Amino acid sequence: MGGYLRELKRTKSEGFTLEQAHTLEDLERIGARAIIPLIESLHIPKARVTRVGEAGIRDGLPIQLSWVLDDVVAPEGTSVAMLDGAGTLLCIARVKREGGIWGYIERGFKPY
Repeated sequence: MGGYLRELKRTKSEGFTLEQAHTLEDLERIGARAIIPLIESLHIPKARVTRVGEAGIRDGLPIQLSWVLDDVVAPEGTSVAMLDGAGTLLCIARVKREGGIWGYIERGFKPY
């Protein structure tokens, strides 16, 4: 005897619950207020960098240990959200400490 699926409902995804979900009608009604800033949706460690670090990241350079302001508990290979002084997301970096290098940019973000 065969079977079929009538309904499939995801109740949780990447830390977000069904209670945080919106219907398309909700989104049309409330618009931009429903959008969660990217930095709030990332469930990874976060670290602020110096002004020199901000410029270096925007230029695509490896992240120097001297740029990192926060003492982040992040083992080798961990992804970390790198922020400027105002808390704006600059990039996602992968920790790989070698010499004076703290890690490497995996994905950069353009400032708004």
